[in-house]
Amino acid sequence: MFLIRKSSLAILLLSIVLSGQVCAGPGEETQLLSGLRKRGLFEIAEYHCRNQLGREDLTPRERMQWTVEMVRTMAQEALNLPVDQRVVVWNRAVDTATRYITAHAVQAKSFTIPVATQAALALAKQGEFLRLEAVVARNPTTEMQGARDKLRVAAKELNELVQEVDVQLTMATSTATDEALSQQELISIKQRLSFYLGSVYRNQAVTYPRGSGDRVAAMQRAISALKKPLSQLAAEDSLVVDIQIGLIGCHRELGQWPAAVGLLELLQKSTLEPSLQLRLRSEQVRLLLAQQDLQKCVLLLEGPRSVSGVTSPELDLARLDTYISLWHQASVEKSEEQRKRWEELTVAAVTAIEQEHGEYWGRRAELRLLEHAGSHGVPSNLDVLERTADELYRKENFTDAVKAYDQTADLALAGGFDEIALKLSYKAALVVQQQGDLDEFINRLVTLALRLRKQPPAATIHMLAIRNIAAVMKDDAQRQLQFRQLLEEHLQFFTAGTTVDQARVWLGALVQREGKWDEALALYVQVTTTHPQFIDVLQQLQLCWDQ
Repeated sequence: MFLIRKSSLAILLLSIVLSGQVCAGPGEETQLLSGLRKRGLFEIAEYHCRNQLGREDLTPRERMQWTVEMVRTMAQEALNLPVDQRVVVWNRAVDTATRYITAHAVQAKSFTIPVATQAALALAKQGEFLRLEAVVARNPTTEMQGARDKLRVAAKELNELVQEVDVQLTMATSTATDEALSQQELISIKQRLSFYLGSVYRNQAVTYPRGSGDRVAAMQRAISALKKPLSQLAAEDSLVVDIQIGLIGCHRELGQWPAAVGLLELLQKSTLEPSLQLRLRSEQVRLLLAQQDLQKCVLLLEGPRSVSGVTSPELDLARLDTYISLWHQASVEKSEEQRKRWEELTVAAVTAIEQEHGEYWGRRAELRLLEHAGSHGVPSNLDVLERTADELYRKENFTDAVKAYDQTADLALAGGFDEIALKLSYKAALVVQQQGDLDEFINRLVTLALRLRKQPPAATIHMLAIRNIAAVMKDDAQRQLQFRQLLEEHLQFFTAGTTVDQARVWLGALVQREGKWDEALALYVQVTTTHPQFIDVLQQLQLCWDQ
């Protein structure tokens, strides 16, 4: 099970152990920090970085290295948080980098480049996540533009860093020191910056509609950026494989099958570490999916999902996408048995990905599920979407849960399943209430009740909004006006029932206090004998009559 919540005791014990290790820099502990982050123990990793940064004997190089690890830790933690908590941690990561850059802009200028790179990558990850979530948003066009803007800023910062590297290269020496980066280190950074730019351009490309000129142009930019450092890198450099895998994805997106297959075959001849072998297999699956060859996908996925005990989130996501495609195919072919089978495997795969690979990969899997089920609004898919939203709520991902309920409700409404739409919208409103946003809660109740006023619970939902206003209005003139308007609205749209009687009683009392006896009388005489305070109503009716 992937651990996100950390116990204070575990943090204390491990921090004591780590604090006893006085090291020259994080180089010796990179694997440890990476392991902590992989297991979701971000608080421990951050504590250790912060503890090391508090030392006064750090050289400028060591301080830069620990700051890089700190920013990287915060950025990865943000990826594993619910959406309403994510931005705060991302901002902390960028602020940490900014403070370092400001403090060392003069004395250790070259050391600001690796730190600034991490800040730019944090922006790029924000843009990527916004892009992924925009697909299932209620207003995808607006959300996708937000993703595009964030990615544009990240690309701008990475390009500026490339220029800064060129400036520093004119002053660098061939020897790495505690005060500055060497020429070779700067060249290596420049090569990686080109790789990062390629990844950002690729993300930018898929924010545009498929087949559009903007998408093709951005993908071509990605290919150019990725290819740029290849001529300078040794064949055995690990960055070469990352670049080639990135190029496979770009060629696949453009439908350039021969180029993608050629790179795949080239990499298959190489000796790769387990994680890269699995990533390569995931690219094979995705290429087959793009070519709509589902049978070959299934055969390829029958192989072991791990190599030397290593598993891959990318491969598990590719497996999930295969299940989703088979689910869709069974639905189109009206094969209920197969449809149910692939639906169950899809839902199980989403859960398994989160358990094994953590919240970030789990959220990506959920988004895949939401995107597919949300594009086909049949009752069985609505049930899957509702269960997914329920699970988000149970995990206290409240903002994501509300979005999922809203999306599913819209889909149900479009499909004519009004009863399901009402239930889902009401669930979303209750989550909003739990988050403490009374105005939004009331607004949602009123909108829901009026939009689906032919549904039996609609009047009760509308009255719930009125009762919530009554509970807080006291001497608030604005709330009192809102209370009165909703009472009048209730009587306009609903004609009978206990809620209508209650609205008549409350509105009657308001106009009675204003001395509008005839209006009060007209309201009171319509209250049915089943109202709990009917005797009191008769007394007020008599008072109005006597006037």
